[in-house]
Amino acid sequence: MNLLIIGSSVVDEVHQNNIIEIKAGGIFYTIVGLLFSSNYKMNIDLLTNYSDDFEFYFKPIYNQVNLIKHSLNNFMPNVKLNVYEEREREETYSGFANSLTIHNEMELNNYDAILINMISGIDISLEEIKKLRKLFKGIIYLDIHSLARGFEDQNKRVFRQIEHSAEWLNSADIVQCNENELFTLGNSRNKELIIDQALKTNLKHLIVTKGKNGADIYSNTQSISQETSSTINAINTVGCGDIFGAVFFSSYISTNDINLSLKQSVKISSHFTQFKNVYDFLDKGVDIYD
Repeated sequence: MNLLIIGSSVVDEVHQNNIIEIKAGGIFYTIVGLLFSSNYKMNIDLLTNYSDDFEFYFKPIYNQVNLIKHSLNNFMPNVKLNVYEEREREETYSGFANSLTIHNEMELNNYDAILINMISGIDISLEEIKKLRKLFKGIIYLDIHSLARGFEDQNKRVFRQIEHSAEWLNSADIVQCNENELFTLGNSRNKELIIDQALKTNLKHLIVTKGKNGADIYSNTQSISQETSSTINAINTVGCGDIFGAVFFSSYISTNDINLSLKQSVKISSHFTQFKNVYDFLDKGVDIYD
């Protein structure tokens, strides 16, 4: 499988339990999730912003894929994350990279699938994803992530309704969001109505992740739920949704089995929360087929 991955690289400043950690973030976790799924044969091209000043955070992972640096976009934002056990984390940005654009010389239909993770919310413009949809015949997977968040004072990110949400949904085959992000897809607080409206677009599958409660997938023909193991003891949740998306994406495009893909992505992303270090996660792993 030939894959194109699009999204911002950021430096995370994680505040949790009175501890501050500086680490690689953003699309970095998506690549980690894909590398974990290496039993599926994948050639990975990554289109991202990237600063050599911070390469020591990213290089061991990015060296394992084909890195396409955006020539006008070599800045990596700093993201302050206040992480809480029982509620949504708080995000504050220090600077933003420019939106990514597809190089004219890229042969898009040499790819089997494209994953776009809206890490910053401005990773790719609506016009750019609509152009991708027009030119690309394969699967487009979209994690709406911070597309669901606007800006308050000092670039604190807050949930808000996504402008032209139907056009974003029309440009993707599979969309991932969490329970809070779901309600930014429309102007209703009725979950079933939001899902019904989303599935009236060209969207094939809508994935709603639920943290420690697993995830649900909705389509026009069925809905599927997968719970996490009750024995999971999460010590780190930053990047969990990105790991989920990467595992689901790689499994689904390789097997076309939505049930297997959901089971694997919930299992692996839950397992990821038991590690503070992505390299320990990649080294120790779990049996993806178990």
